[in-house]
Amino acid sequence: MKISKDSQGVVFRKKADNVEFLLLKKYDPEQDRVDFRLVKGGIEEGEKPEETILREINEETSLIDLNLLNKLEGYSYQATDVLHEVSVFIVENTKDNEIKVDSTHEGGFTIESANWFSSQEAQKILFFDQEKELIRKALDLI
Repeated sequence: MKISKDSQGVVFRKKADNVEFLLLKKYDPEQDRVDFRLVKGGIEEGEKPEETILREINEETSLIDLNLLNKLEGYSYQATDVLHEVSVFIVENTKDNEIKVDSTHEGGFTIESANWFSSQEAQKILFFDQEKELIRKALDLI
């Protein structure tokens, strides 16, 4: 079985007294559905997981003013014949720049949009339960 090492970010911003989370709206052609997801991508050779998540956020959303805060407990899952081992980080977006989505490096997936959501809304619309739990854990640490 092939192993893929991935890095995922729970990206947030503080807006007045609220915390908002960045979610990607992605089209999955294999499942023929649109899901809300956290930013995630593969770790390239020679790259540290911390570097990967900052690169992925920038590639997928064009955001660059980021502050890596904490590492959360990682997780793993199997998709077809690939075991994904995921490192998870809490990342603060420190400047309100325009988001410009880019699906160039998405391996067939299409990022339709990226938007900020309250924690309640994010937990309601995220597709995977694991990602909903990451939002809850991040809230405890922010």
